[in-house]
Amino acid sequence: MRFLVLGGNGQLGRELERALAPLGPVVALDRSQCDLADPRALPAVLRRYPADVLLNAAACNAVDLASRSRIWPERSTPRRPKCWRPTPAAQVKS
Repeated sequence: MRFLVLGGNGQLGRELERALAPLGPVVALDRSQCDLADPRALPAVLRRYPADVLLNAAACNAVDLASRSRIWPERSTPRRPKCWRPTPAAQVKS
C-alpha cells in the first residue's frame, strides 16, 4: 500500500511518516512541495504521487487567528489566504 502524507514537515506529518513506513512506501510532502493555498496544487500532486491512501496532516498553526476565523479574509492577502480549506481529494479527477 502506498501512502501520501500532506504536511510532512509538521509534528503529526513526521509521526505519520515514521509509523506508516513499515506498511509500505510513504511520500511526505511539506508546504513547499504541495501548497494547499493554491487550488491547483492538490490535483497536480495526486497525479505526480499516486497513492492508495492520502493523509492530510497539513494545518494552520496560528491558533489565535484561527479562533477568530470570521476575520481570516481581512488578515490575508486577496490572492492567497493564510488558511484555506482545499477541494476534497475525492473530487480530484485523475
